[in-house]
Amino acid sequence: MDISKTSFKEYAKCERIYPLTEIYRKKLNQKVNLFDDNRNDDILEILSRFFDSETGEDLIAVSDSEIEAMLPFYKDVERVALENAKEIFKKDFEYFENTSDQKKFSFTDENGYNFYCYLDGYYEDENEIIVIEVKSISSTKINNFGPTIGKVHPIFKKENNIYKLININDWKYDSKKYQKYYEKLFDRNDGLGKYVFDLAIERYIVERSLKKENNNKKVSYYLAVLNSNFYMGKDCKYYCPNQEEESVINYIDLTEVTEKYLEKIDYIKDKIVKNISENKLLSPVIKPECEISGKKHCEFFGVCFKELLEKNSILDYMEGKFFYGENNCVYRIKDMIEKGYKTIESVPRSWIKNPNQLIQRDCYESGKEYINKEKIVAGLKEIKYPIYHLDFEAFNCPLPRFFMEKPFFQSVFQFSIHIEASDGVCDIKRDNVSFVANTFSDQREELVKKLVETIDLSHGGTVLVYNKAFEYNRICEFIKIFPKYKEKLELMLTHMIDLEDIIHKGSKFYEKIGFNEDELDKINFYDNYQRGKYSIKKLLPVFSDLSYSSLNIKNGVAALCNYAKFRYLDKEKIEEIRRDLIEYCGQDTWSMVVILRGLKEKIKNI
Repeated sequence: MDISKTSFKEYAKCERIYPLTEIYRKKLNQKVNLFDDNRNDDILEILSRFFDSETGEDLIAVSDSEIEAMLPFYKDVERVALENAKEIFKKDFEYFENTSDQKKFSFTDENGYNFYCYLDGYYEDENEIIVIEVKSISSTKINNFGPTIGKVHPIFKKENNIYKLININDWKYDSKKYQKYYEKLFDRNDGLGKYVFDLAIERYIVERSLKKENNNKKVSYYLAVLNSNFYMGKDCKYYCPNQEEESVINYIDLTEVTEKYLEKIDYIKDKIVKNISENKLLSPVIKPECEISGKKHCEFFGVCFKELLEKNSILDYMEGKFFYGENNCVYRIKDMIEKGYKTIESVPRSWIKNPNQLIQRDCYESGKEYINKEKIVAGLKEIKYPIYHLDFEAFNCPLPRFFMEKPFFQSVFQFSIHIEASDGVCDIKRDNVSFVANTFSDQREELVKKLVETIDLSHGGTVLVYNKAFEYNRICEFIKIFPKYKEKLELMLTHMIDLEDIIHKGSKFYEKIGFNEDELDKINFYDNYQRGKYSIKKLLPVFSDLSYSSLNIKNGVAALCNYAKFRYLDKEKIEEIRRDLIEYCGQDTWSMVVILRGLKEKIKNI
C-alpha cells in the first residue's frame, strides 16, 4: 500500500480516518484517494484566510474548480521561493510546476507499506543535501512566535533572510516561557507546529530513503515563507523598508527541531500501520484534531458527530466554550460532549454564567426572539440619511501584485453600493451602483474614483457596512495609495457605522453614545435561526426569504476564485463572471437594506 505525506498527516489525526476513507471509496466504487498530495493544503491555507471567526462566517467546502483557480498563485510562490534560494544558499535549485516532476523520496517498511513524498525544493552535491518546503504563510507567524514580555520576543532570530532557533542558553528572558513556545513546535495542532510536523514527516521519509541507498550526506531542512515586510514598487519590483533584507522569501532552519521529532514520527507511523492493518471503525472520540470550535472541521466530522452540526447543538452556544458545574468547576466543551452533553438544553441552566448564553437558552426554551429595544433604537438614531450600504470584495494574493501591496494584501476589485435616500426609499436595481474590475490588471484607482463619486457626504449621511473593520481598513489603505482622494475617503471613515454593532452588541460603538459598562457586552438581538452566529447569511433568513442559493456565486470564496480566473480568460468569459459578481455583491448590500428594514419593523411591533 502506498501512503503519501498528505495521507500520513490525515491518518495521524485519528484512528477513524482510514476506515472511513475505505467506506467512502467503496460507496463510490472508485479507487480515489481523498488525501492525494495534489489536493494541495497550501491552497486551502490561502482560502482559509477569507473566514473570520469573529464574524461567524460559515466555512464552506472548497470545490476543485476553486482550488484550480488558486493553484497558479501558490505555484508563483514556489517558483519565487526557489529562485530566491539560489541567491540565499548559493546553490542551484530547480523549480518544477508539476508535483509529479519534483524530486521524490520513498521507502518501504518491514510491513510492506510504501511511504513517499515530493519535495518543493531540492539540492544535492557531493557533500550535502538541502530540502526546502514552501508554505503560503507570511513571516509574521515567525516574528510573533514567542512570549510577550513588554513586547513579543520571538524564539527565532533572522540573519541573512534565514531564521534560526535561538538556543535556550542564549535566551535572555524567562527560560520557562521559552520552553512553552519551544514545545509548541512539536504540537501538530498549533499554528506553527503543523508546518513543523509536515516537514518532520518529509524528513522521516527522506532519511529512510537515503539510508536504504547508503547515502550519509548531511541534510538540512527549511521552510520557505513570504517576507511580510516586502511590498510592490511602482516599477513592479519588490522592495523592503529595511534595505538589509534582500529577499521576498525568508527561510526557517528546522534541521535541529525536525531531528528531535523523528522518534515521535516513527511512533505515529507504527500506529498508522497498525490501524490500517486492523481496519476497525472505533467509536468516535473528541480530539484536538477534530477542531470542534475551529474554522475547518475534519473531513469526517459530520460522520462522527452529526448531531453536533445540527440545529440546537451545544456548539451553537456563543462566546466561549466553558461552563461552570458544581463548586464552580470549569468544564470545557470537549469534556461536556464526552460526558453526553450535546444539545443546548442538555447543559444545566445553573452551569451557564455568561449572560448572552443565558439569552440564547431563553430563546431556545421560549421559541421567541430577544430584542434589546433601548440599545437598538439608540443605535438606529445614529444612522443618518442618505445611507450608502457598502460592501467590498477583495483578493489577497500571496505575492504582491500592485503598487504598495504586501503579501496577502486585501486588494479590492469590486464594490456594491445601495443608496437609500430616505427611510425605506431604495430599489434593488435602480438604486444600486457597482464596480467590478474587467481585467486582472490594476484597476484600483478607477474603483476609488467611482467610489468617491458615488458616496456624497457633503451634506451628511451614513456609510453603512457589515463587519466594519474590513471596509474601514481598505479605505485607510486607499488613502495611503491614492492620497489625492484623501479628503473624501476620510469623510467616509468618519461617517461609517457598522450594522453588525447595532444587531450584535457593538461595545465600543455603544460606549461612545453613552451606554454604561453593564450594557456594553450584552447582545442586542438574537433569533434561534442564527445558531450563535452573526454573519449576514445567518441573519438574512430571520428578516427575509431572500437567499443566495440561486446565485451562480454564493459566497466570498467563490467570488475571489472567480476573479482569479480573470488572469487567463478572454473578455467574453470575464464578462459572464462579472455579471455573476455584480449579482452576488449586490445581494450583500441589498441584504443590509432588508435587514435594516426588518429590524425597524420588529422594533415597531414591541
